Amino acid sequence: MPIRSTCMTRDALRTLAIAVLIAAKTDAGISVFAPRDWPESPRLLPALAVQTPSERKENLARGQRQFNTTITLAILARVTGSSGADTEEALERLCAQVENAILSSQAFTGEIQQFTRVETAMVVDAGGEQPIGEASVVFDVEVFQIFDPDGPVPLVSVLGTVTHPVTNLPLIGVPVSLPIV
Repeated sequence: MPIRSTCMTRDALRTLAIAVLIAAKTDAGISVFAPRDWPESPRLLPALAVQTPSERKENLARGQRQFNTTITLAILARVTGSSGADTEEALERLCAQVENAILSSQAFTGEIQQFTRVETAMVVDAGGEQPIGEASVVFDVEVFQIFDPDGPVPLVSVLGTVTHPVTNLPLIGVPVSLPIV
């Protein structure tokens, strides 16, 4: 079942979020990844991983294929620091930059209906050689989606009457051709 190209999908939302975060020049710089490209080395931090792990569709009308769809956009942030306090401060700053980038981006907000929830959770592990902080900033984003049952229906014919502009009488035998695209 094809989805209309005007609908925001999970992958399109994820791609847009990555572009917005790179353009925002957060502390992560260009280290903004899809989840499978996530760097494991602390020397490559700070970094962000963007994923859209779930969505929920709510039908707007019985028998229709129109939905308010809530897509979960999860942005995972990792940072390091010289101490637990430095790491926590860097993580707080990066999370604030992420929220500001997504919530204030006209390119992003212009493609959605609303943000229904934003939730941030952070943890810092200062037990090893180098403290590492990790946070998740989760946005629930509502978009409108329409599914066409069989795709668009092609225009085959048009039925109408051509009338004279002054007398308003029907003109008979006037050929009208429509280009087939």
